[in-house]
Amino acid sequence: MYDDPISFVPTVSPRTAERLRLAERQLRVLEHLVAEVGASRYGFVPDGGPASWRSDASAHYGAILASVREGFQGGADDLVHAHDALTDRVALMRRALAAAEAGAETGA
Repeated sequence: MYDDPISFVPTVSPRTAERLRLAERQLRVLEHLVAEVGASRYGFVPDGGPASWRSDASAHYGAILASVREGFQGGADDLVHAHDALTDRVALMRRALAAAEAGAETGA
């Protein structure tokens, strides 16, 4: 989904600087979300119940908890991947804007 930064070629327009500021703001939001999810993982999804729990119900609880843990980790991984992709896109936008501004200064 986020794997193709090479195919993204930013076009420079009068709104490019504004788009870059918005993308940078969203990147900061995403950075905070990644950190919050990473820090809260063990509070939301514990590693398991006490070893003294020995029953069919506790086995079922353990299986469900493992599934939830896997889903949570998958979501956290997706957030990190999206953050990395947005970081790459912001860098491309910065370079494109800088090149356009340099070209405008030299009259190219």
